[in-house]
Amino acid sequence: MGKTRLAAAVAEQAARSFPYGGAFVDLVPVREGFVAQAVAAVLGVTEHPQQPLDDVVVEELRRGRSLLVLDNCEHLLDATAAVIERLLASCPELTVLTTSRERLGVPGERTIRVPPLSLVSADTGGPTGSEAEALFLDRATAADPDFVDEHSRVGQLCARLDGMPLAIELAAARIASLGVDGLLAGLADHLQLLAGGRGADHRHRSLRDVIDWSHDLLDDAERALFRRLGVFAGGFDLDGAVAVTPAGDRGTIADLIGRLADKSLLVHRQSHWRLLETVRAYALSKLDTAGEEPGTRLRHLGWAASTAEELETRIAAAKSWRDDFDAVADDLRAALGGAAPGPGQDNAAHRLGRALGHLSYARGFMVESGQHYRETATRAPVDGDAVADLRMAADVALANMRGDEAFELLVQAADRADVAGDAAARAAALAFAVTIADRAPSDFPRRSRTSGCARCWPPRRPSRRPAIPRWRPT
Repeated sequence: MGKTRLAAAVAEQAARSFPYGGAFVDLVPVREGFVAQAVAAVLGVTEHPQQPLDDVVVEELRRGRSLLVLDNCEHLLDATAAVIERLLASCPELTVLTTSRERLGVPGERTIRVPPLSLVSADTGGPTGSEAEALFLDRATAADPDFVDEHSRVGQLCARLDGMPLAIELAAARIASLGVDGLLAGLADHLQLLAGGRGADHRHRSLRDVIDWSHDLLDDAERALFRRLGVFAGGFDLDGAVAVTPAGDRGTIADLIGRLADKSLLVHRQSHWRLLETVRAYALSKLDTAGEEPGTRLRHLGWAASTAEELETRIAAAKSWRDDFDAVADDLRAALGGAAPGPGQDNAAHRLGRALGHLSYARGFMVESGQHYRETATRAPVDGDAVADLRMAADVALANMRGDEAFELLVQAADRADVAGDAAARAAALAFAVTIADRAPSDFPRRSRTSGCARCWPPRRPSRRPAIPRWRPT
């Protein structure tokens, strides 16, 4: 996120407030137990006879107002915290500024989270002039002086990169060879595309290197939950995290989520968490490497089906449901779209598709609703369920003033009813199809008499209208 650069800028601006100077200490190469030595080396002090190194460092920093910047503390939390506590206890005019992906837990610590760069400009109300766009354009023109954002697609690119400064810089470095369109196309694999930097710090040469640094600091339980959370396309709550974890205990999972959030691998918003897209891509790669992806996606599908059905019950009970649906809609759609055909997934996918069709209809997404019902019919465990799904798809099409589409769906429903041996359902579907064709002939394009459905096309007005009640939207 650019913590180091931010700390350097803050230290430079604040320099006048610290007449006795200070030090900027990079802890990346420092090993456990050598934090004091790293500070002493930057301060230019050494041990004296009969005087330990810690005392020499304290003596140097307590001369007056001074600033000590400790950069990249996350892999030395305990050791760094111990050094800071000793220094602050002995140097009342010392200020310590640290950068880390996790809090140190030192008394008096004030945490300031560094968010991604803004994707919307306060002046324009759009991506033009945003912080993310400004950084990309600055780095892109440095890599290619002739670069011009002709189609104003940089804002879209920065949004796909979550506003992460390092990701934006790595992408901009490849602008000369790929262009904006090439970068957008290549973002299907963030971690592969955003590689090849030549910075002095090896961690900043690719996004994979950056996230590897954080991942290597996790324990086994944290790593297991982190990779499983990658199946969530959007935000998730505690129940969702428990659902994708085998034999997950709520207390244990809640503790692990808190630890991952503390380590800046999860973003917390109210009662939900999410992974930035680049971090999620990394988690999914680890899930695949561990051989856990099929099982985790099956559990995610089960969670999605149960969540959708619970939301569906609220519609009938006239309870609040829209905000909760909007919060998980992307995940419900992703779970349905990613469900592989097979006995282990078809039942859950069928339940999810039916509920999602109803929720989409109630939310006013008519076309999406019809698509879900049609897809659900292909996953129906028995032909009778497929008939019901196609009938619902026809109802949606008719409510959307698409009589021709409803007609075709009813014919398909009749065919599935015929396969199921349900003569009554077949007759009802065909009768409804004829009624639609009779009452709304203008909905149908002109066809020759040799085309279309042989048994009921072209529609003709029956000599006696069948006793079918007028259709009402469900």
